[in-house]
Amino acid sequence: QPSPINQSSRTPPNFHFMMHSFTISIRRRTLSSLSLCLRRSYSGAGPTSPVLPHIRSLLFIPGNSPKMLVKMASIAQSNAPDAFIPDLEDSVPYASKHEAREILGRFLREELGEVKRDTSQVPRIASNRAILIPRVNSEPEYFHKDLKAILSERVYAITVGKTDSEDDVKRYHQILTEVEREKGLEENSIRLIPTIESALALQNIQAILASVPLQRLFGVAFGADDYASDMGFTRDTEPLIRGQFNSEFELEHVRHCIGVAARAVRMQAFDTPNVNFKHEDQHRREATAVRRMGFTGKFAIHPNQIAVLNEMFGVTRAQYDEAVKVVEAYEKAVRENSRGSLQIDGRMVDQPVLKQYQNVISRWDEQQQ
Repeated sequence: QPSPINQSSRTPPNFHFMMHSFTISIRRRTLSSLSLCLRRSYSGAGPTSPVLPHIRSLLFIPGNSPKMLVKMASIAQSNAPDAFIPDLEDSVPYASKHEAREILGRFLREELGEVKRDTSQVPRIASNRAILIPRVNSEPEYFHKDLKAILSERVYAITVGKTDSEDDVKRYHQILTEVEREKGLEENSIRLIPTIESALALQNIQAILASVPLQRLFGVAFGADDYASDMGFTRDTEPLIRGQFNSEFELEHVRHCIGVAARAVRMQAFDTPNVNFKHEDQHRREATAVRRMGFTGKFAIHPNQIAVLNEMFGVTRAQYDEAVKVVEAYEKAVRENSRGSLQIDGRMVDQPVLKQYQNVISRWDEQQQ
């Protein structure tokens, strides 16, 4: 039975209007940001290829655990995420930051070895084809030291939590450029994933994504636990486990805003990890929900979450076959009858619907590479 609502806790009459107006404002600013990003010049040198890998799954690995790091390189390709996230931030106590930095840097040098790569190619772990995206600390006293210890041609990108403003991203970009030069790496070859984890960051998301050259940015991430802390509430995932909801109501607004902002600048968006790693059905429902909000991938905290993420954010053979069927039928209708729309299995297919199925085929082709 639904619980009674006290008069003092009723939603104010103008609450939904205010939220609607705020959402419209965010979307307008997102479109303005898109126009700005597309007009910006690509300052500085950058990678020779604009083609970016589609990342469906990103698995955190504690950066201060040599055992877990070695295991990362031994995982078979069939069980591996698209990206490993060796973590120097939340997985590591502040007292152990220096030690973790040394452990991860030594692992990258001695266990994986140096590699000379063409910047048009994505550096991957040979055993499982995954890419490396370490998570580093955002605080100035740690950020520079983290980069100097771990950056190499083995590293494709870094992700940085607690990013609140465009000034934060500009600082990351400046220090990344300095360290790239020190290490003889091509400028903008190490890409960046800022993480939205506060109300201020959400308010500034368009400026964050428009603050540095587009070659530097790879995507944007969402961190739900720090966001909940900043907003003053404690996350409750029990209703999700019971199947009452597919995603947390308190997080839907921020997820929509991040998804829209990322899509506006044609950037990938990565959702916060699901902490209920023993509940596959709930994980699957949540992944489906956030994909529809615009997210292209999701972080994971346990290896048994990877298969679900690769499936839900990828394309299955059945989905590919259906897309081919629709595209071929549409092309035939255009060719033989000059028709711009038709019905297939009781559903109308026109140009916008066709594009959706063409996107499915493109993502399938990328998965096969």
